[in-house]
Amino acid sequence: DTLFFFATLFVFVESLGEMGLIRELGDVLTDIFAEVPLDSRLPTACFIMLWVAGIGSAFLESLPFTTTVTYILISLMNNNTLEIPMMPLAW
Repeated sequence: DTLFFFATLFVFVESLGEMGLIRELGDVLTDIFAEVPLDSRLPTACFIMLWVAGIGSAFLESLPFTTTVTYILISLMNNNTLEIPMMPLAW
């Protein structure tokens, strides 16, 4: 039962990725971060990611949520125009 439960959660996260919801969330966050001035971009990104993590973890278990946030961080990391260091956001 436990193995089936975790397998279902990972299938759920992968289906969110295939539907484009995770990519869309990453794009929305990228747009928000790009609107903030460069000198306050990192604190704002940390604050928003903290809230995204808090709200997201209320709906997903820890492992699937970690996978989801990893996909979002990879999307943010691949955007070179943001100039945000990813290590603070990853922690």
